[in-house]
Amino acid sequence: MEIDNNKILVCNCENTMKIDEDALSKSCKLEKKCKVYSNLCGSELDTVSKQMTLSNEENKELLIACTQQEEVFEKLAEENNFQAPKTFNIREYAGWSKEGEKTIPKMAALINSSVKKILKTPSLTLNSLGRCFIYTNYKNGDNSLEVAYDFCKKLSQHLGVTLMIANCEEEIILEPQNFKITKGNINKAQGYFSQFKLEINDFSEALPSSKSNIEFGEYFKSVDTECDIIIDLSENTPMFTGDHKRDGYFRASTNSPKDLLEIFAKSIDMIGEFEKPIYVNFNDSLCAHSRNEKSGCSKCLDVCPASAIQTSGDVVSVDPGICGGCGFCGSVCPSGAIQTDYPSLEIMLGDLSNLHDDFIEAGGKNPALLLFDNNFGNQMINLLSRYGSGLPANLIPYSMHSVGRAGHDLMVSAIAIGFKKIFILVDPKNIEEFNFLPKQIELANALLSGVAKNENNSIIMIEENDPEKLEEII
Repeated sequence: MEIDNNKILVCNCENTMKIDEDALSKSCKLEKKCKVYSNLCGSELDTVSKQMTLSNEENKELLIACTQQEEVFEKLAEENNFQAPKTFNIREYAGWSKEGEKTIPKMAALINSSVKKILKTPSLTLNSLGRCFIYTNYKNGDNSLEVAYDFCKKLSQHLGVTLMIANCEEEIILEPQNFKITKGNINKAQGYFSQFKLEINDFSEALPSSKSNIEFGEYFKSVDTECDIIIDLSENTPMFTGDHKRDGYFRASTNSPKDLLEIFAKSIDMIGEFEKPIYVNFNDSLCAHSRNEKSGCSKCLDVCPASAIQTSGDVVSVDPGICGGCGFCGSVCPSGAIQTDYPSLEIMLGDLSNLHDDFIEAGGKNPALLLFDNNFGNQMINLLSRYGSGLPANLIPYSMHSVGRAGHDLMVSAIAIGFKKIFILVDPKNIEEFNFLPKQIELANALLSGVAKNENNSIIMIEENDPEKLEEII
């Protein structure tokens, strides 16, 4: 099918989805009947190749309704020197559901949404030299040091590695390697990926002349150093608040091979130049933090889990290198001084309005909205669609970088657009960070009650990691 100068290929994933071609064509307002394929990633890959060629010749963008095989399509495009096609999801979000045959209006809305142009977000350029600092604790009687040492040996083939051993009071039997072995204790850590700064106490570096036992050289009471990546295997208190949101900082136990493997896979590619989105837009002229040294609002400071927001005179300042884009600040800011820009609230509401209108125009009724993040939320939907009943036909999914931006302004606006219910899916593992969200829901309900728009339980926060329990709620 073609919509707005875009070629779109739809696949029913080997007939695991029942997609009526006539109904889908009508719902998408197509002049010609569309074709639904069944194996675009395999036996029909030639079709994808042909459409890539045509799209290139006609200067059109190619989109494929299949996110699972994105790498297959990217590889095909690379082999033929074409731009990789954009992919979007209609399988887990719609077709794989006990109500799959009723999801044509939702599919039409998702297809129309996929062709909307995404505005580029301002970004911050980060340059990593691959300087990796690995920190572990010396514990007499266990093998944590040996595990950390072996991990360093493997990682040093990809990055410039320094191993620091904390609480190192015993003799250490380790064979010198092509990475630095040091001892000391981290007193303070600051910064972010590519620009970490460490203050270290009781520092000493292993001598290259060490034989059977590691011998350390000159002792320093305090030293400062910098690195691009920190891998914390010490099992101490995290070096940063909101540590899971601090890019370039990884934390794991040496007793967890799974976590170590995951960190290894991520860190080996963290060398070179990177573009990090500038997640928030701050207008200091609107900030109500302070005036003439008299304290006012501190809501964004109170909710920021990464300490990316700091007091700076009468206003606050945001460090874009530290900011992880959780969106909490934009949700609670009463003046609009600090707003999420990845994407902006205006763009999100535009997306939701289009999804709602396309769903209704395609014949959908009583639309509900599911807000979820790209990681935990996506995983839950995948589990629900594979092993459960899938999403209801009227529940429209909307993926966000973080559901932390689901403040009262977005909730009220979504109900005003026409959604009958809003479900917000939150990762229970990080639920303490979302302690502001129930208050935002309470505020939204109060505002909606004032205009008689608040039906029973119209906004629901879900804190479940059990797909069966999630299925009962939605």
